[in-house]
Amino acid sequence: MDLGAVLIAIAGVAGTLGGALLTQRGADRAKQRELELSRAVEEAREDRALRRSSYTELHRDARQFATALSRHLYVLRDRAAGDEDTQARTDSHEGAGRHALRRRTAGAKASGRTLLSGLGSC
Repeated sequence: MDLGAVLIAIAGVAGTLGGALLTQRGADRAKQRELELSRAVEEAREDRALRRSSYTELHRDARQFATALSRHLYVLRDRAAGDEDTQARTDSHEGAGRHALRRRTAGAKASGRTLLSGLGSC
């Protein structure tokens, strides 16, 4: 057998096997990128859902707090100090506490830029 033919055969087999390995590596990398992208999309969805629920709770408590303050104002304006005044004051303090808690929770879940842009629309 000729030495040149053996070398050509070895190079051919090595090229065939090397091509298969390179193709497999490329497919593995593409699959890895696809998995990373799907994870990033899922994390973004979860983050958006978490922020949406947090802002919904914050908005609800802010409206309840504003209602309690309004009720307290009407009681102070229209009536003398009594049981209703005490109840209105208690409602406004509880509303303030709930609102402050939701605000801190929303602040922990959202960036500062998001919260500051929301203050401009109030």
